[in-house]
Amino acid sequence: SITVDWSAGHVLMGTLEGTLYLGDFLQGKKLHSLRGHRSCVDSVAANWTAKRAVSASRDRTLRQWDLERGRCIRVFRGHAGTVQ
Repeated sequence: SITVDWSAGHVLMGTLEGTLYLGDFLQGKKLHSLRGHRSCVDSVAANWTAKRAVSASRDRTLRQWDLERGRCIRVFRGHAGTVQ
């Protein structure tokens, strides 16, 4: 899954391995590797103004991320099945 902030040149990508990558495609560099999911990331959404994102994974969790610091700030558990 992928989401893009065209005005700032940022991209947030979820991977099959469970990592999210935040990058600056205008400068061609990786800003953060966001780790925490234990399975494939199926969906990502970002509020670029607030510098926050949410990811959904097959590990049955949602994670909220601080994109400025590159860290998980909250985990939502307890889903009975895959979260998309």
